[in-house]
Amino acid sequence: DFEHIKDVLVDTYDNIEKIKATFILSSEKIGDHEFYIIETKLFNKTSDDLMLTQILYNTYIGTNLFSVSMSFTNEKHKEILINNFKKSLIK
Repeated sequence: DFEHIKDVLVDTYDNIEKIKATFILSSEKIGDHEFYIIETKLFNKTSDDLMLTQILYNTYIGTNLFSVSMSFTNEKHKEILINNFKKSLIK
């Protein structure tokens, strides 16, 4: 489930010595589907600089899990990726 996916990510990033990770959980209806979203931000533990943002969108289509992962390093790329993803789901 949704919390389990987050727990796996927390365990993964907690084991990387030089990285600090933050997680935001949310949900959003896009087109006909309710997506559960996990946004992960990875920071350099020493400098606290943001290194990478990753967003996972998950939903079930019938009995199949549909998952989209986007990774980016700046807000412009984030906006482009998310807008194109959402447009692809709206009829």
